[in-house]
Amino acid sequence: ALGELPKYTSGSLYSYVNFQRARDARRFEEQLNKTLVQTTAFEAVMRIRCTKGIRITNVYGNFYIRGTDLLALPNCNTDSVFAFDLAHDEQTVTSKYVTIQAALLYTSSDGERRIRVMTQALPVTSLMSEVIAS
Repeated sequence: ALGELPKYTSGSLYSYVNFQRARDARRFEEQLNKTLVQTTAFEAVMRIRCTKGIRITNVYGNFYIRGTDLLALPNCNTDSVFAFDLAHDEQTVTSKYVTIQAALLYTSSDGERRIRVMTQALPVTSLMSEVIAS
């Protein structure tokens, strides 16, 4: 039904069950205003990469998958959230850190093509005691 639309358009769907003006009008106005004035990136694609030996197994969010590591996002904003699962291919990870990088290529509302790169290095351990101590 309608719930599928934001899944592929990177949009949002707001529900007002038995809409009553006295109860829901303020929330509707706030959500509509936020949607119209927030900064939005258009025609975006996101590529996620990680350290050798680590792979992305699942990706979650509202987007269309164009490749194994390429997400197509018709639009995204500061409320857009994307998540993924990681798995390691090797028996043991020899590095002390696993690095994950996401690059977002998009068009700004001014028509300017931009890229934003986010990189995160996560410490790795094989000892549960180190995880608990941290």
